[in-house]
Amino acid sequence: MKKFEFSLTRSDSLILVDVLVNRDFTLSLALDTGATHSTFDRTALLMAEVELKDIISKRLIETSGGFVETEVYEFETFEAFEHKVENFRVQVYDFLAMGILPEYDGVLGLDFLQQKDLCIHFSKGYLTFH
Repeated sequence: MKKFEFSLTRSDSLILVDVLVNRDFTLSLALDTGATHSTFDRTALLMAEVELKDIISKRLIETSGGFVETEVYEFETFEAFEHKVENFRVQVYDFLAMGILPEYDGVLGLDFLQQKDLCIHFSKGYLTFH
């Protein structure tokens, strides 16, 4: 079982995860076990030059700041913790338009995390995903 190390520098730090989108683009997502769906900031995707093809649908979600309409897209491949999923659907919206200036590019939600067993060892600074 492989260990993935993380560092929490403050009590309000997030666990950041590198994800690989469409085999070419690495982005940093906050691990969020409270998020039903993985969600990306539109600006982060544009800056990384990730091409967004054909909106599949629109979805209204509730965030800590209220309700937000997202667009759903499908990535050809999506990989985190050495686990790759093909045709993975994600939500996208403009974080800045909602007044959010995060240190990350989106959130990794339960739609990905529930595919395996996730165990977070906070005191030891690592997690396993198997």
